[in-house]
Amino acid sequence: MSRVKTGTSIACDYKINNIYYSALTGILPQLGCRDDEQNTVLKEFLAILRSQPMPSLNQITFDAYKEQISKSNAGMFAKLVIPICHDLHISENEQASVASLIKLGSLITGLANDYQSFYKDFEEHATSGSLDVIPNAMAVLMANYDYTEEEANSILRREILSLERQFLTNYDDWKASPAFKSADLRAYMALWVTSVGGTCYAQAMSPRYHGLKLKTTAEDRAQLVCRNKRNYRLHGYPPPASFKQSSETLRKDGTNSSAGGQGDILAPFKKASAEQLCMAPYEYTRSTPGKQTISKFIECLRSWLHLPDDSASVIEHITNMIFHSTLMIDDIEDDSMLRRGKPAAHVVFGKAQTVNSATYLYAKATRDLDQLQQDACKAAFLEELETLALGQALDLHWKFQKTCPTTGEYLTMVDNKTGGLFRMTLRLLEIESKAEPCPDLMQLITLMGRYYQIRDDYLNLTSDEYTGTKGYCEDLSEGKLSFPLIYALQKSPEADMLRGLLFHRENGHELSLDMKSYIVAEMRKVGSLAHARETALQLFDAMMGTLERVEATLGPNKRLKALLLWLKL
Repeated sequence: MSRVKTGTSIACDYKINNIYYSALTGILPQLGCRDDEQNTVLKEFLAILRSQPMPSLNQITFDAYKEQISKSNAGMFAKLVIPICHDLHISENEQASVASLIKLGSLITGLANDYQSFYKDFEEHATSGSLDVIPNAMAVLMANYDYTEEEANSILRREILSLERQFLTNYDDWKASPAFKSADLRAYMALWVTSVGGTCYAQAMSPRYHGLKLKTTAEDRAQLVCRNKRNYRLHGYPPPASFKQSSETLRKDGTNSSAGGQGDILAPFKKASAEQLCMAPYEYTRSTPGKQTISKFIECLRSWLHLPDDSASVIEHITNMIFHSTLMIDDIEDDSMLRRGKPAAHVVFGKAQTVNSATYLYAKATRDLDQLQQDACKAAFLEELETLALGQALDLHWKFQKTCPTTGEYLTMVDNKTGGLFRMTLRLLEIESKAEPCPDLMQLITLMGRYYQIRDDYLNLTSDEYTGTKGYCEDLSEGKLSFPLIYALQKSPEADMLRGLLFHRENGHELSLDMKSYIVAEMRKVGSLAHARETALQLFDAMMGTLERVEATLGPNKRLKALLLWLKL
């Protein structure tokens, strides 16, 4: 990552990582890679590594699992090797034009691998006592959807066959489309299709998965069924047989009858068994693949702030609840339809249920603070929770009143809203570990919040990845006063026209793609996007300088340095 981001490699802490990196960079010249091709491969490999973290088994839906392995599966690396081995020159635009086919092929090989490797995967994780993190689609279907092994096997097989048919149909459609395709691109895609088939065949025949002497049995594997009590339902497939049987039993016994007697209305108070309903929007939002920035941030700070694993786990759980509940509320307040490429929680569960879920999470997080050893944590938590709301209030006020803030006012909002969660995390860790507050570390957190927000504002208007997960220039659709837009409204001679397009739409209609493109073009013309990027890079340099001062006081922290490099534009 350091080589991709800065052009200079930083030595790894662990010998195995140095060996791995040396092997990767050593094989590329042997394959005939030029310097520019090597950098392209490393960038793509970095993108694959970014998607590697897989949520725990009890935190993921089948759709979210498929999304994750379509990005992190080793099949994605094959797309880098094919052009090199066959001396094919594929431009970035050409890669982008076939990205959906590459992703679909990678998903197929990933699911096929799960289908063939389930017995082996289960045995390894059962032996090591790590069934809660078994990365296998069969386990997801059994533990979270309550399917038996036989049912999960049948569903996964049907899913793979359906995806293979879709893959071949899409490939045929691509070949027949009138768009220009270079000879190298055609060869590349033909090789990709055959490599997907070859990989699936190799997995089906591999002695690594077949002919093994297993110690675990079908009875052992059955412990996965209903393990997490999620009771998810899989769209497009019948529910588990056990679900049908339990429903039939209820109908026969009459235990689900709604007719109540006089005793019902005079019964004492009973707390509703509705936690699953309250948590459903949160679990859905949490299950969509994200960058896990807060969890990584906590791991980095623990290099300096020493506290028990139990305390760190509680703080991570609390801050993640607040983070995701904030996302849920933000999506409602911004009228966002997508979150991480999936329908936002309020689109799936409704606005009322999503607001109720977020309210429940605030209460639950406050109660969970009692698990920490230091009573002062609660006061710090509530103070930062108030600060988050104050920052959001400014953002919403400007949007509703159609008022353009100054840069200073915008940074105040960011410090309270975006930086608030980072600051909450730091304060909880400092208090629980009984560490003396470090002013330079707090300043680093402030700079991180500003960088993170301005970087996000910039990428929202320029990044293809953001377009794929949130929609094209979503900030413009929401009427959000982002950092680049504020600059444009202050500097552009066409500022009144921009305000008219953004804030005075007839009947609240969505901005068309042409209108968004015009606004972005005007922002480029006045240097707004360049200014945002330059400001973000200035903040990044300031962060790295502040980090050096903190390291001089608290000691080296390669994890945090790596996290910051990870976020570098």
